[in-house]
Amino acid sequence: ILYNDQYKVLYCQIPKVATTNWRRVFLILSGKMNTTDPNKLSSVQVHDSLDDHLNYLSDLDPQEIQFRLKNYLKFMVVREPFERLLSAYRNKLGAGSSKNYYFHTRYGKGIIKKFRKNPNKKSLENGHDVSFREFIEYIIDPERKDRLNPHWATYHELCLPCIVNYNYILRYESLTEDSDKIIEKLGASDILKFPSRSTAYHHPKTSTFMYDFYKTLPSKIMSKLIDFYYLDFAMFNYTLPSVLK
Repeated sequence: ILYNDQYKVLYCQIPKVATTNWRRVFLILSGKMNTTDPNKLSSVQVHDSLDDHLNYLSDLDPQEIQFRLKNYLKFMVVREPFERLLSAYRNKLGAGSSKNYYFHTRYGKGIIKKFRKNPNKKSLENGHDVSFREFIEYIIDPERKDRLNPHWATYHELCLPCIVNYNYILRYESLTEDSDKIIEKLGASDILKFPSRSTAYHHPKTSTFMYDFYKTLPSKIMSKLIDFYYLDFAMFNYTLPSVLK
């Protein structure tokens, strides 16, 4: 959870749900960047500035945490759960993730070893070609010991909405409109607007790939996956995407 004392705001980050753009906003609000236009901050700049210019609630002592939870505006951003899951797979482990060596090593090699029959030596050594089905089998595996990476962990695990009383829950589907309202609530709309997707991102939308990937899952696996993310669907009023029904 990020916080800003000047604007009295807390934001729970959920990877693959506009986190980079909201980090851009928080960097501008910090007053430590030499621009007030979030579109001018590259994703590399954002990543390199996370530790130096952003404040994390977990770094505070319990009393300070409680004070901010009680008195600050609190919000989180959610997205249709299966679209987010596919976005994470494509970015971190799928065919287009060729430079994500950390994820290939940390997750890919183990996933291939456990869930692929007769994997070749290159796949075992590099972990670079995890299939979507193998990725899903790893997530729903009842024998899995490690905690899920935040990029595919559940919303209720990451942001604890049953414990933290969020003032606002924004939706990815109406992101710019919802986000500008939060910026207005903070009294910051005179200095910045929420960055537009088109200037920050140039890849096709994940929603266009949903059917192609999820159709590779047998009904038994799909059923277990729905059960696994059930709370995220139910708590945030999402239904199964029509292309998957």
